[in-house]
Amino acid sequence: MDHLAERFQDATREEQVQIVNIGLQCWDILHSELQKVQELDSTKLIEKWKEEGKKEGKREGEKEMRRLIREKEDRLEDLESQRLSLERKLERAVSEKQKEIDELEKRWQRESEREKEVISKEAALAERAQNMKSIKEYEIQIAQLQAKEDWQRAYNDTQKELEKLRSQMETKVQSSYEIGQEGEEESEAMLRKIPEWDCEKVSKEKHKGDFRMVSRTKKTFILDSKKYKDNVQKKERDKLISDVDGDATVSGGIMISLNSNISTKENCQIETTPGKKPICYLNFVGMAIDAKIAYLSSTLKFLEQYVGTNDEREKSELLDRMREAHRRIGELKHDTENIRNKAKEVYESLKINATKIQTIMDFILQDPSVDEKEPAKAPRQKKVKNTLPSPTLSV
Repeated sequence: MDHLAERFQDATREEQVQIVNIGLQCWDILHSELQKVQELDSTKLIEKWKEEGKKEGKREGEKEMRRLIREKEDRLEDLESQRLSLERKLERAVSEKQKEIDELEKRWQRESEREKEVISKEAALAERAQNMKSIKEYEIQIAQLQAKEDWQRAYNDTQKELEKLRSQMETKVQSSYEIGQEGEEESEAMLRKIPEWDCEKVSKEKHKGDFRMVSRTKKTFILDSKKYKDNVQKKERDKLISDVDGDATVSGGIMISLNSNISTKENCQIETTPGKKPICYLNFVGMAIDAKIAYLSSTLKFLEQYVGTNDEREKSELLDRMREAHRRIGELKHDTENIRNKAKEVYESLKINATKIQTIMDFILQDPSVDEKEPAKAPRQKKVKNTLPSPTLSV
């Protein structure tokens, strides 16, 4: 037993029996195959070997092909993984760049807003400086009114204004209806001068306001005109709001006060009705006719743009621009008030010297044929009442 393998010797009895049986089976198979080979001649043996070689070559070729296919598939999987990785990196890079672009755009907008504010302030300062310069030039011109023609013209204008004031004082107090009619006529005269808008007077119709303004885009607005001595009260505003919401063909409304303020409302203030329609309140106190027409035209155009868009952001921007315009108009009125005060000071100085002015006028207008040898008589001084009209400047 010592010549047997160590593993065989270490095996159990049953395992040794199985090993012997397997060995005998292999021996029988090998012997059978050897017997078959011995029975074949060399030619058949070669053919058989060739056949076996071809089969083996084919199997090896198929194995190699499968191996190559697996390698290609693995390579394609690696490339696909790399492509997905690159796409993710590209998406991250694009996202980061877009964030940078958004940040740059926000920064540009902030800088642009700051530049606009600076430009607006510079323009306001330049305008104020120009107004102050105009005031000084006006004062110089007043001081230089020493020539005969200038004084004669000033005297004649003063007499005309005096007659005008006297005529106004003699006029009887008008009824509220007549004042209303007068206000409507004044408003209609202004509205007829606004281009690209059709004006229809509807004051005699109930719940229609005083006028209907229709644009070329067929947007309709109710306009209510008031000429009160006292402030326009809330009930008048409520009536306009009710008229605007009660008419489906109307997009909004405007209330004009010609002689007084509108109670609880700022000039050019805009509010929306319960029906989401805009109402604008305008105060024309102290404004010149051209300024009133320009104000009306701009307000109508603004309301047309406002109701013509459904973009809340655009509406907000329009309201901001309207508030900015109102602020600038307020500054202009303030500056104009300063000019009016300056002019009043000049007027007061002229009024104090009215007696001297009259003496100069008498000297200019005296008869030149008077004998020069006669002792010159002092020109008779006429009493001049302090009835010179107060200067007014309007915006």
